[in-house]
Amino acid sequence: MNFGYSTQLESCYLLGNFGVKCIGRDISVTKKPEKLFFDDISKQGLPFYGGNISYHFKYEGEGNKTLQIQRFSGTAISVDIDGKRVSGMLAFPPNRLCLGKLKKGVHDITITLYGNRMNTFGQLHNTILKPSYTDPGMWRPKGRFYTPEYMLRSYGIFTTPMILTE
Repeated sequence: MNFGYSTQLESCYLLGNFGVKCIGRDISVTKKPEKLFFDDISKQGLPFYGGNISYHFKYEGEGNKTLQIQRFSGTAISVDIDGKRVSGMLAFPPNRLCLGKLKKGVHDITITLYGNRMNTFGQLHNTILKPSYTDPGMWRPKGRFYTPEYMLRSYGIFTTPMILTE
């Protein structure tokens, strides 16, 4: 079958336990990153990943605490402390979530950033980064709106989370 501008083709994906290096239009399969840092994951070997990311760390302290995350890009954030979900989600400024009263000791904290599919299914070759509308043509840009480079959106928690004492 001939493939052209009016041909419909679903996206094809290679799934597995690996990373990807994407610089401009050049892509190569790499080793999966061993750990992620508070930064854009599209620059850490996961440029097309759109799933959730869980960050794990320990915190020693007690009393009424609030989590603050200055900058992130994702859908929302949930928090588990010692295996129990904290009520509420972090999604909008001022990017704070009340953790409640912590007992004295060391706590296992998991921060889960809920992903989106922009870098997986999005208009990755369109130079309009924040379109005011979306239609099928956004996935098939022409002329000055097309680029062979991948126009990835930043995704991840970009700043170290802070636990504040109330």
